[in-house]
Amino acid sequence: MNCGDRSVVQWDPTRKAIVLTGGLNHHDTLARGLVPTLSCLFYGDYTYPRSVSIITPKAARSCGRMLDHSVAQLVRKPPPQMRGGRNAQLSKIFQQRVKGVLSEHGWEALACQFPVGSSILRIGTKIDLLCECSEGLVVVEWKLGFDTYWRLADSVATLKAPYEALPNCPLSHHKLQAAFSAYLLNQTQHPWQHIPIVRIVVIRLSHDATVKPEIEDVSLDLVSSLALARLEQTIHQNRRQRLQSIAYQRRKRRRQKDGAPPAKRRKITAVITG
Repeated sequence: MNCGDRSVVQWDPTRKAIVLTGGLNHHDTLARGLVPTLSCLFYGDYTYPRSVSIITPKAARSCGRMLDHSVAQLVRKPPPQMRGGRNAQLSKIFQQRVKGVLSEHGWEALACQFPVGSSILRIGTKIDLLCECSEGLVVVEWKLGFDTYWRLADSVATLKAPYEALPNCPLSHHKLQAAFSAYLLNQTQHPWQHIPIVRIVVIRLSHDATVKPEIEDVSLDLVSSLALARLEQTIHQNRRQRLQSIAYQRRKRRRQKDGAPPAKRRKITAVITG
């Protein structure tokens, strides 16, 4: 892929969205979120007994934000001083775990929460941590929690094509997220685009960071041509539905202006919302 074909990706803090420039678009476009897109297209329904979860979903999201903040502080040089309190202690533990993983594998942190995306696919996300090793770039996706059910596959629902062979569990979802994040990195203009991606990993920490982190390698081959074709098909369907909706609104305004009764609207169901 030529560097000129890459998209310019920026994070807009005002709109809290990823803005894409390039590709087929000659203007800025707001990106769809990668995780909701993958969930709609490929993830199967996943349900697990409430009893297998150690913490509540709300507490898990809070700890996840704390982990992201801890990694962000670690990337800054020098990291800022933290105040006291339980959150500061837990954040310090998270930082120690992250430092241990980086030093063990010889990775140097380059950026965290790095926005990537594709103007052609019109999707974007943020990479949790981008590192560099002696061979090239390492894409790291951090996950927190899932202590008892990370590999617990659903016995009823399965992943959708072309991923039916993968077990329907959070680990498979996270691997797909990491693989597509690395793919989007290759579609994005960034300072390290001359360096190849040599490794993609998903690293899971326990909710209190007391257990040694689990590291799972991910193959970029998970981003198959069939999966990309489904994404492109979804884009065309949504574009056609938006045009149909705009045309309907124009006809409606015209009929109201002429005093005619409103026409019945044909039901349009969007493929992806949000």
